[in-house]
Amino acid sequence: MTRASWVLDPESAAQVRDLVDRAISPKRRTVQFSDPAEVEKAARIADDDRTPEQYASDALLHLLLAGADADSSMMLGTGAPSVRVLVTARDLARGDGSGSLEPAVGQPHGTVVALPTVHRLLCGGIQTPILISSTGQPLDVGRSQRLFTTRQRMALSARDGGCRWPGCERPPSWCEAHHVDEWQRDHGRTDVDAGILLCRHHHLLLHEQDWRIDHTGEPPGFELVPPASIDAARRPRPMPSRSREWQRALAS
Repeated sequence: MTRASWVLDPESAAQVRDLVDRAISPKRRTVQFSDPAEVEKAARIADDDRTPEQYASDALLHLLLAGADADSSMMLGTGAPSVRVLVTARDLARGDGSGSLEPAVGQPHGTVVALPTVHRLLCGGIQTPILISSTGQPLDVGRSQRLFTTRQRMALSARDGGCRWPGCERPPSWCEAHHVDEWQRDHGRTDVDAGILLCRHHHLLLHEQDWRIDHTGEPPGFELVPPASIDAARRPRPMPSRSREWQRALAS
């Protein structure tokens, strides 16, 4: 884990505090809503298994990523942050071992990450995999067909309406495009009907805690299979779209 310390002037601190309070107030149950949709959303946030501190941290991170992705200034350039992931081709094929994140400026070594984390980072699409041979030579520096295009992301946003994990309220702009048939392991295609939007928290949960997403062959298209540690029978759970427009189109 990495600890960050932020010293702010009073005005900036008040703005950040307001954002954090808005993000976590439903978990503290300090705000009462009259709109049924807002009541339902607040209930989902309150029932989220993350602590208020974890929830606030994720909210601030998503705001930074969304801002960087939208910003076209000279300060940040254009696009979300990109992280290079180094992993041996053998470990990736065997599903065993670990990878590492490219070291930051001034650091001699990168951060070692478990292989499930490598799979999640590669699946997210904003990271560039660098496959390493047994001799230490790079084999592959990413393939453009692995990434969902802007138009595909727009289509996924319109279809999914946000994170498809049951009970999650994260909007499309806070989500990553997940390959249901994993790009490396399953040789999955980067097609809209084989992709699904997941927020970073649930994308991490999927890859690192033995959850699985299966195709159903009919709308809503996907179902979530929990690990045996949560449900011994591994009964599938529906993953309905949160897009009202898509739901109306199916009903018509």
